[in-house]
Order: sequence, then structure tokens, then C-alpha cells
Amino acid sequence: MMSPRPIVMSGPAATMLAVAANVLAALYASACCPAPPRGTSVQIADQEILIVWDPSTKTEHFIRRASFSTKTASFGFLVPTPTMPTLAEASDVLFTHLADAIKPKHVEETRMRLGSWLFNRLNFMFAGSVKSLDEGSVRVLLTQRVAGYDAVVLDADDPEGLARWLQEHGYDSRPALVEWLRPYVAAKWKLTAFKLAAPEDGRTSADETRYAVRMSFQTEKPLFPFRTPSDQQGTNPDQGSGSLLRIYFVGPEKVSGSFGGSLWDAHVPYADKRDDLVDLISSGVPKGGSPASGWLTVFEDHRWPRAAGDDLYFDAASDPTPVVPAPIVHTRFQVIPIEGLGAVALVAVLLVRWRRSRRPTASAP
Repeated sequence: MMSPRPIVMSGPAATMLAVAANVLAALYASACCPAPPRGTSVQIADQEILIVWDPSTKTEHFIRRASFSTKTASFGFLVPTPTMPTLAEASDVLFTHLADAIKPKHVEETRMRLGSWLFNRLNFMFAGSVKSLDEGSVRVLLTQRVAGYDAVVLDADDPEGLARWLQEHGYDSRPALVEWLRPYVAAKWKLTAFKLAAPEDGRTSADETRYAVRMSFQTEKPLFPFRTPSDQQGTNPDQGSGSLLRIYFVGPEKVSGSFGGSLWDAHVPYADKRDDLVDLISSGVPKGGSPASGWLTVFEDHRWPRAAGDDLYFDAASDPTPVVPAPIVHTRFQVIPIEGLGAVALVAVLLVRWRRSRRPTASAP
């Protein structure tokens, strides 16, 4: 049985579809909490994260690519970290390489079968018509333009003072945001505020959003700031907002995630030791920041953002078994045409008859 052919659209329809896809995917940013101007709305959508953990120096490189659903052209994002981060640009292609690396392997096999050459030719002809396919209680520690964003790293003594600073500088300060800030301010975490920068050199804001942002910082344990404001978590606590959070974690061992004592119930589609990490992640980490080999563990949570009482921390997994997707087998059938077998049989019959006709006849006595 022939496998169905994938269909690729071409012409004007394909162009319109591509433009629509680019518009929907244009807003990429580094953020855990959207903080748009008052009167506008931004909802967290899908996010992809790369975490590279070096236990010898207790350094985490945190690279994020995120999309947001919004009708406003200018809005900000807030990211908490336990210590002062350094900021840098990371190429967006990094996540394409990672996605390709965890895809199932493709295996080809050939089998013999009987079939009709004429029927296959007609089927091929028809199938060919479809293509395959510091201010008061707030201190400014750093200001920097990075990857199309104006970034400010802040330190604060109280969440209300921090919220006032954010409001005075064009960010939101709604009650849900103040409550989200409270545990981070109490723990003396730093807060990095990102805002889309004004276009430069004739480039549009869309041009500026093609890159992810890397935040590198010291931490006792690798983490992802999972908590989000209550108004970003959806109406159903069990389902969350229904967006995809995918985390690629690179470290010396396979890991699992947990919120305090609760294990993260994310799906793990891939976990294995790799020797090609330099090729995979060098475009996202500082020079020399990629290990030559180590484990790549991938998590997928289709209910994000959702309620969580703590941030997400990573430890060595209790089960070190690799998780690798089953290969995709492509079977190619070598057709032995029935017509050919019939022709061979006919030739054989004719040859036998010809030989018999060539035998000398016995003469009568």
C-alpha cells in the first residue's frame, strides 16, 4: 500500500498563508510576564527555552524565544533572576537546530511485491498534479539595548515601589502584576524589564524581533521562573491557558523538573546523551560555553501558563534511561510487473514449441 503524499500549496494561496504565518509568529521576546501599557492586553502564547547548566561554575545560560497574542505594537516584558544577569543576543536559528536534532530518524527499507507497471504509471501521472510537500526604593543596575529591545535590570525593596517605577516608565502595574512581583522582591531577585526598542537604520520593529535573548546568571540550582500573574493562567486551573512551553535542558545528566516537592508532570519526548552539543547550541551561548558532550532533555507542557506555587527547579532524574522517539520507517516496494512475468511465460512457451518443431521426425520403415 502506497504511503500518502504530503501536500504543499503553491502559488498565491501559499504566499498568503506564509504572510499570515509570519505575522502570527513575528513577536518573539524574552519574558516571563508581559507588562503592556495601561489599557492594552497581551497574552502569553507559545514559548521555547534553552537552559544550559554548568554545575562546576553554577552558571545558567537562559535563552528564550516567546510569542505573545496582542494588538499593541509596543509592550514590555519582565524576567526575574536570582542574581544579576548579563544580556546578549542569540540567533533565532538555534531553536530550529534543536527541533531538528530531536526528530525521529528516518529509515528506508525495500520490499519486493507483484504489481502492474501500467497501473503504477497512471497513478504516478495523476499524483504528479499535486506537489509533495535608582529611583526611590528601585535601583537601576544596568541599561542595555540588546537584540532589538531596550533592557533595564532593576533591584527593588518593595513590590509597590517597583510597580510605580514600572508604571512611570511605560509598563503596567495592575494588581495581578504586583502580586506576581511580591515573592521575587522578598527574595531579593533582580528583575529585567524588556521593551521593544524604536527602529534604527530603517529597520522595522518586526525586523528587530527575529532574535532571542540570552540571560546568563549564577544560581545554586538551575531554574525556570515558571510563576505567572493570575490573569495569565486561564480560567481552568487544570488546563491552564493551553499554550505550549518547550524547554531544552543541556547539562551533564538527564534531569527532571519540580515545584518544591511536586514533580513537574510535563511530557518528555526526548532525553539522550549527545556528542554534538557544540554544533547544536554554539549560536546561543557565549564562546566556550557549550560542553563538548552532555545530556539534552526536552520537556513539553501544553497547559502553560498555569498556576504554580513556586518556580521550576531541575535535578538529576531518578530514571536515567534515554528517551528517543521511534524511527519513521519508509518502505519502498520494488514492483515485479505482472506484465513482465506474463511476457516471460509466453516467451518460454514459444521457445519450447519452437524447439519441438525443430526436432527431426522419425521416418516410416
